[in-house]
Amino acid sequence: MKTKTARAGNGSAAKAAAVARQHRVPLAAAIGAALVAWLVIAQGEAAMIKLLYKPVDVLVSILGGLLAGAIFKRVWKLTAREDQAPKATDARRGWREVLLAATLHGAIVALVRAAADRGAAEGTRKLTGVWPGDGGQPSGKEA
Repeated sequence: MKTKTARAGNGSAAKAAAVARQHRVPLAAAIGAALVAWLVIAQGEAAMIKLLYKPVDVLVSILGGLLAGAIFKRVWKLTAREDQAPKATDARRGWREVLLAATLHGAIVALVRAAADRGAAEGTRKLTGVWPGDGGQPSGKEA
């Protein structure tokens, strides 16, 4: 059985063709095996990138939390004209003021952390080609 040769433009195809000629295997089978091997290696690289992304994600979350706290303090200072936001245990403060401060703080923290996490994930995808989060690639829908 005569095998076809691959063009030299693609290194993987050329290697697969050489293996096919050497072992008298049909070219399609050799290319299929090379593709499977490449996919296994690519999956391993993706897993490694995701593993290496974890400490980056933790650092980004911490920095995002610090930034959110600073933003909240500034917003509270501007809106309430006070240096400190009320604590839940402060007997001099009413329910309304305490809950408003907690709601504002939570919204700012959630917004900043989500933006920081999403930015880090997008940056990782642009640098490595691998989406580091769960669920594979993003949908591409922009808000």
